[in-house]
Amino acid sequence: MTRGVVRLFASYVLVFAINASNVWAQDSRTTPAQISVQTWLALIDTRNYAASWETAASSFRRGVPRETWSVTIDEVRVQLGPLKARVLRSATPEKPPGALEGEYIVFRFDTTFERGPALIEVVSALKEKDGTWRVAGYLVK
Repeated sequence: MTRGVVRLFASYVLVFAINASNVWAQDSRTTPAQISVQTWLALIDTRNYAASWETAASSFRRGVPRETWSVTIDEVRVQLGPLKARVLRSATPEKPPGALEGEYIVFRFDTTFERGPALIEVVSALKEKDGTWRVAGYLVK
């Protein structure tokens, strides 16, 4: 394994470990989806937008081209600055408005960044046909 890959992996683990204590749901039925969501958010937090697109649900990738996703999320995150805190507000089994049929869990996080007001991140996880939970939607409001 190259040093760059090791460093990148270590940064994901570090971001995950820093935020994990404030993020875990109380309902163990949501844990697999939440692990997937937390891992995906760590990719965004470390500005690895290409990997976040690649690991998202197929419906996400069909709806948003990789380059559009990378440019758009980078513009938003540059304005907001680095993540300061992310605390889970809720994890609710629900189908997001306009979403395709499937099994979803919608996670809402109270999130603060270095710049700007406190925000709510809404992350929709979809259980895909292979049984893997993947992010199907992301909204910051």
